[in-house]
Amino acid sequence: MRNLRGGDALRKIVSEEKLPARTIEMNVDDDTSVDRAIAHALAENGQIDILVNNAGVGWAGAVEEMP
Repeated sequence: MRNLRGGDALRKIVSEEKLPARTIEMNVDDDTSVDRAIAHALAENGQIDILVNNAGVGWAGAVEEMP
């Protein structure tokens, strides 16, 4: 997550459901941040099983009007 303070709702669900999930602070626009997050994940777990890349741009509008 770019800002871990924004993940309170997600962490609450993970805790309540006892899910084996972790959030790591990472800004995909900053190579140093990405390297640090990957190193942290590997040091903690030895491997990365699942990576959710949800850093996208949303578009809203009618399909016919979208480029």
